[in-house]
Amino acid sequence: MKINYTFFLLAFVMVFMASCNTSPKNNPQAVTEKMTGGGDDCIDESLKGEYPCTKEKRLVCGCDGNTYDNPCLAKKAGVSKTTEGPCTSGSNKATSYIIQLDPSAFPEIEKFEKDNPGSDRPSAGGESEAEKFAKKQIVKFAKEKLDIKPTQITQYYSGLLFGFAATIPANKIDSFLAKLKTLKEVSSYEVDGVMDIKNN
Repeated sequence: MKINYTFFLLAFVMVFMASCNTSPKNNPQAVTEKMTGGGDDCIDESLKGEYPCTKEKRLVCGCDGNTYDNPCLAKKAGVSKTTEGPCTSGSNKATSYIIQLDPSAFPEIEKFEKDNPGSDRPSAGGESEAEKFAKKQIVKFAKEKLDIKPTQITQYYSGLLFGFAATIPANKIDSFLAKLKTLKEVSSYEVDGVMDIKNN
């Protein structure tokens, strides 16, 4: 009877250890497989966590264009996809674009200013109500037409240059450009100092 109890306890411990070792947090290989087979989004907030990572040097390139010492550290940063080896100036690098929009394609902004006299005056925070409304329209357009999240937008423009700047992960650049070139609301876009003026 004592032997059977010991055998049962040993079997339980082995099952427990096996489940721990296959956890993504404890198994860098499992982390890599999960990340390389993940979805389209580069940064996944659900992957972030306060868990320990080893100091193992196994460089990986994240889809955000950054090099991480190992897959665990990449995952800890929320990176959903990696490739073996450090990032180069090639296809793994995220790219920043400046997108200029045609103001006439957003009549609701002009209507807002007309319905709210004085909304173009700066508030105590330095930003006018009209600018805040324009930002909301830009965010809505970027999300619905270009699949860009607000966290990817790095700068908003109003006035002579109406539009925004956004960082696009490497794995989304092709689909982003395909959409960008078909939208009538986009008057031009710039990447690395080179501007492409559309002829709509």
